[in-house]
Amino acid sequence: MARRFALILVECFVALILIIAAVLFAASYYIDTTEFRDLFTDTLKTALKRDVELVGDLDIAIWPTLALEVSGLDVHEASGFGEGIAAHFDDISVMVRVIPLFSRLIEVESIVVDGFKGVVVQNAEGHFNWESVLVRESQSGLASSPLPGWEFFVQSVEILGAEILLKDEKEKTEYTLSGIDLRTGSIRFGEDVPYSVSSQFAWADKEIVSDLVLKGLVRLVPVGMGLSFKDTNFQASLYGGILPENVAPGVIVAKVGLDLDKRTVSLNDFEARFFGIRAEGNLKSGDLRKGLDISGHVTVHPFSPVDLLTRYAPHLPLKDVEGLKSSALATFVRVTEEGALFENLVFTLDDVTVRGQLGFKGYRKPVFDFSLRGNTIDFDRYLPLFRTGTPFIWDDFHLPFFRAFRGKGMIRADGFEILETLVSDIRLNVDATDDGITLDAGAIREGMGSLGGNMKINIGSTGDGTVPTLALAAGIDAESQKQGFTFLQQAPLDIGGAGKLRLKATVSKMQCPPEDRSIFILRHLFGTMSLALDQGAARFAKRAGESLELQYSKADLEVQVSPVAGNSDVFWESNLAANLKTRGGKDIESLNVTVSGPFAMAIDGDHVKSSGLAVNGHISPSLLPKEAKRLTAGGTVGFDSKAATVEIQDAVIQALETTVGGNVKLSGFGKNVTAQGNIAISQADPKRIIYLLAGKSIATKDADALKNVSVESQFAADEQGFTLSEFSGELDGMPLKGHVVGTGYVQPMLAFSLAAGSFDLDRYLPPRKQPSLSELREGTVPKSEPVDLPLKFLRYLKLNGKIAVNSFTLAKIRSESLSGIVKANEGIITISDIKGKLHGGTLNADLKGKAEVSELATHLLLNVDNMQVGPLMGEMAEREYVRGETDLKLDLRSKGGTDDAILENLLGLASLRVVNGSFKFTGYDAPQQKVSNARSKQIGQQTISRTDHRTAFQKVVANFTVQKGIFNMNKFRLEAPPVLQAYGEGSFSLPANSINVSIRNDFVAVPSVTLRLTGKLTDPKVDIPTGRILNDTVFNILSLPQKSFEFLRDLF
Repeated sequence: MARRFALILVECFVALILIIAAVLFAASYYIDTTEFRDLFTDTLKTALKRDVELVGDLDIAIWPTLALEVSGLDVHEASGFGEGIAAHFDDISVMVRVIPLFSRLIEVESIVVDGFKGVVVQNAEGHFNWESVLVRESQSGLASSPLPGWEFFVQSVEILGAEILLKDEKEKTEYTLSGIDLRTGSIRFGEDVPYSVSSQFAWADKEIVSDLVLKGLVRLVPVGMGLSFKDTNFQASLYGGILPENVAPGVIVAKVGLDLDKRTVSLNDFEARFFGIRAEGNLKSGDLRKGLDISGHVTVHPFSPVDLLTRYAPHLPLKDVEGLKSSALATFVRVTEEGALFENLVFTLDDVTVRGQLGFKGYRKPVFDFSLRGNTIDFDRYLPLFRTGTPFIWDDFHLPFFRAFRGKGMIRADGFEILETLVSDIRLNVDATDDGITLDAGAIREGMGSLGGNMKINIGSTGDGTVPTLALAAGIDAESQKQGFTFLQQAPLDIGGAGKLRLKATVSKMQCPPEDRSIFILRHLFGTMSLALDQGAARFAKRAGESLELQYSKADLEVQVSPVAGNSDVFWESNLAANLKTRGGKDIESLNVTVSGPFAMAIDGDHVKSSGLAVNGHISPSLLPKEAKRLTAGGTVGFDSKAATVEIQDAVIQALETTVGGNVKLSGFGKNVTAQGNIAISQADPKRIIYLLAGKSIATKDADALKNVSVESQFAADEQGFTLSEFSGELDGMPLKGHVVGTGYVQPMLAFSLAAGSFDLDRYLPPRKQPSLSELREGTVPKSEPVDLPLKFLRYLKLNGKIAVNSFTLAKIRSESLSGIVKANEGIITISDIKGKLHGGTLNADLKGKAEVSELATHLLLNVDNMQVGPLMGEMAEREYVRGETDLKLDLRSKGGTDDAILENLLGLASLRVVNGSFKFTGYDAPQQKVSNARSKQIGQQTISRTDHRTAFQKVVANFTVQKGIFNMNKFRLEAPPVLQAYGEGSFSLPANSINVSIRNDFVAVPSVTLRLTGKLTDPKVDIPTGRILNDTVFNILSLPQKSFEFLRDLF
């Protein structure tokens, strides 16, 4: 309706006033007033084809002028437009001079309409209530004078205080023109008549008020009573509630061309000023009888958007905005009945230029068509505008507008930069229909071979139409170049490898109340992400010069999120499912991790949490052997970033055929991390683990040793170190208990207290090397290769603690209740206050050592008091060759880098004292025999020899000096009064496995006998003087062994 506004007003005024004036003049021939009133109304009814009612007075004056005055004239609505009043005239006055009438000249001094109210209505079918009047006037026309043969002249026409209401029943909209004043000069047919029209326009719904002024010349063309306008100037000012406070009214000034004969309107050199913005141009219409057709050119001169926003929107955060310095617009315009088209459109904002065309068809439901092209847009300049500190709500997105939007077109841009990320060659296709809005986009980004996406948006409303609804589906596909995705290669995480990325998101139909926050769309989000990478590596930089690296030939990541029930205003709550797979790596040959469970992220702030994500997976490190390549793990992981906690429940790790379980809770992030929990290892097989790692088996004397280890412990850790409390376990059936505190992690200081059951170290020693066939034939004993001492490990140790075992067995020697204090730091190792029991005696010892780069220096002090040596001999040699109460003292030092070097460099002192003892070296395996007759006669009676006979002695004392592993016998004396006194000298060597000892035995009533032990220490040769009596005596008394002395080497 608005596009025909000017034409309707002009035509209605002219036609209506001229018809009334003509009727008044024609009726002036009648003097009878009653007849005149009837004629007047009947004539108007005939002319207007609608009811006319004269509710006021009708006065006629004859002299000196012919004056016709009408008060209270109502013109009713046309048929089909209701029963109301279409026009009301308060007063109409027509004054005609009398004298010129005699010359057939009608000279109207004035036509005055004071107080007019009119209604112009467009119904639902698009027809106007005054169309019938305009059509008849156009078709029939009037002569050059209302009466044939007469001349017609009007000195002035005035319309004062008129008001017109325009109603559009199709759009349910009303406009008001009030205070209309129209004044003209002298009116003659064919001559220019000056006129002036002023009015106020009001649009109540939009709070728009405008003052309108129209001035110019109009000519009444005799033929057809047409109107011709020229030199018409139009001025309008715009104000009202639509404008902010203290804003100057907008002003429009234009030269108007009106040709009612041709039904054309033009605005030439129009200029508009609004908010300090100046626009100008030219517009011209076609024949309005054929429909609306306006074309022209509009230019908006450069202006500063930031200055306008600073003045009229001071609440916006403009201080950080780098753009909005300058903007301008120019376009060719064409407006028709079908729609509008903006061609050769040029819009600039700072250094951004957009060109193209934009148009639409239809006014009630416009359908747009556009093609726009711009250069690079740096959106980072304008981001501060959107950082207002207040959250976005649905009302900010104008969903009703987009719901009504229909159209199709393309938008292209050379580039678009946001958050310092540049995307180039952007192509966006838009297609909005009744089925929704479809977006299809493509672009180029650095490091990408291709980048594209699509989105389908459906915007509706609830059943009552009060609340908008939204549903959408979107996808993004990207393919990198050979160097990979650059946005994944950022510190501290750098993910390399060429690949493809796909993102998909769907939102089920949801209500969008205008006052609700738009971010609540996450409650309805179903999203998936898939990332597939070819050969590359992922690197995580821990600190300068240090990083973790995961190489792969293929890597795949799948992530899914789905909504959960609930409408939290604080968290975005969803179900998370993720899977990461890699294969073909160097250090990690394959990796497969699956994560699923609830996940929550704060809508405002950096807060993420989960009540428990199920984590499962396996990894195949190249370090692990082929037989046990896979390491599997699983558990439930809960975390809360605000509380700075991570909790792992029911964790299970399986590696090297061993299962490790436990729970852990981490608290604090950054430098103040603490951890606590428990760990359990059940029935681990160390031998199998070593075999899997090293590819060879460890041989032990006991085949069942190192076959079963179980450990349970509570633990706690922080940045300073860790604690193992309530530590318990078993090693091959031996119970373990203790407590360990570690300070530091790289080279921790371990403070501990450990208690164990019975530990038999002999079980874990390597078995004796078996001789080869040639060695058996030659009777030689194979020599073991030297074993390097773990010097680096010993220097690494930092220990401070106490160890206690119920029993300890080494070299078949079993001690009980053994305990000691262990300290180690920077290669200095001490085992002090060693205490224990050894076969009824007490054991006290101290061991000191210092590990250098190439050797270990040791010092052993050992005292054994009141020990029963018989059980000791039984453990060592399986025979109690010697019995008695024994004291043993050792003060030995050595150094070396191997076990053999330690023996070769052994030096010090050793002493042995046995009292109230006995010895027996032979006859253990001999059967009981009867004594021969010859012997029995001498002895007196036939008797049975006693195989358990032992020789008692009072004391044995031996002192040794040790040098280079050789024990030199300084003193050896055996006292067995009254039968025997023995003295010894010589030495034996542990490194050389040799012995050379002589023992002189002084018997009562028997010559002295010297016994020599020579050869191998492990199998010495015994030389005894010959002679039957001597031999029998010596053997009976000494019972010297005839088998190996291997226990001697084992002892040391």
